Amino acid sequence: MAYPRRLLVAWSQFSVNGGIGRFINVARTLSPFGVEVCFTSISNETQTEWPDFPRPVLTFREAAEQAWDAVMVPGAGGRNETLALLAQLKDRRFGTRVQHVLSDPSRLQRFVVANRAFEPDLVLFNNSQWSPPFPTELHARRLEVLPGAVDTDTYYPLPIERRSEDGMVIGAYAAKNVRPILRALAALPASFSACLYGPEPEDLDQSIAELGLNQRVSSKGPLFGAGLANFYRSCDAVVTTELVAGWCNTAAEAMACGVPVICSHHGTVDFAQHQKTALVLSEVSPETIAGALSRLREDANFTRRLAVGGARLMRSFTWAKYAGRMLEIIAGLGPPREH
Repeated sequence: MAYPRRLLVAWSQFSVNGGIGRFINVARTLSPFGVEVCFTSISNETQTEWPDFPRPVLTFREAAEQAWDAVMVPGAGGRNETLALLAQLKDRRFGTRVQHVLSDPSRLQRFVVANRAFEPDLVLFNNSQWSPPFPTELHARRLEVLPGAVDTDTYYPLPIERRSEDGMVIGAYAAKNVRPILRALAALPASFSACLYGPEPEDLDQSIAELGLNQRVSSKGPLFGAGLANFYRSCDAVVTTELVAGWCNTAAEAMACGVPVICSHHGTVDFAQHQKTALVLSEVSPETIAGALSRLREDANFTRRLAVGGARLMRSFTWAKYAGRMLEIIAGLGPPREH
């Protein structure tokens, strides 16, 4: 069985998001072992805002002039006209075609559009919200679930410390449905505060002002790597309230840092075990969030057990394990289909 040694990630633009971050981590993990992971833009948008992108983004022409063992597409966002460009990747020089499904089943129809244009040999789902029998609308020689991972060299636990004597410092990702968290904060004592990271919604400041939280909410802006890990560790708890997700990086990374996590089930089904590794919200509402935060504040022993359980579990979700298994699955397919 021949393992792929040259992998190409093809997408329209490489914006700063967790889906693209997955392939950056795969590239870093595989590089020391002689596996090259390159990136190309099917629409020739070769600029990226990632501060530590592993290599320049190739134009499509530059990529098409080379031979690849496999080509991977990371999503199904964008207009139908953009997704139609994926058909260019069916040339045999691109090798085995791998479609990654990085969201939950609510986005099925978008992935179907990409699937029709790309005609993959393999579909990899990054979370167990997809499980056999897989949707018949998605066609490939093989469909398989391969849950995501965490950089456990960067996101690791340190001794647990309280940041506030009588309240809590709550961490959250500003760009993903943060308003229920803010409304929960408004219902809690003034000793509870929130610290946000990441890109901010346009009306975030207005929402904070309307809730009277100007003195209780701060923002760090975009954070990456060690800076993001230190952010998590500066919090007493991290809350995620995503409504559509495949793999919630914020929850996974915070758990790996030994921080207690409160989360929705979206994007967390593979690692958030209720009352063992996290508090999983029965519904995303200010009331349930406030109740979960109060429980963490009032029961220090439970909070510590939750944090330890989460950090221990996340040790098994490494990028080395993920990348190795991905190579095995691709190699097991044999040669790509002819067109």
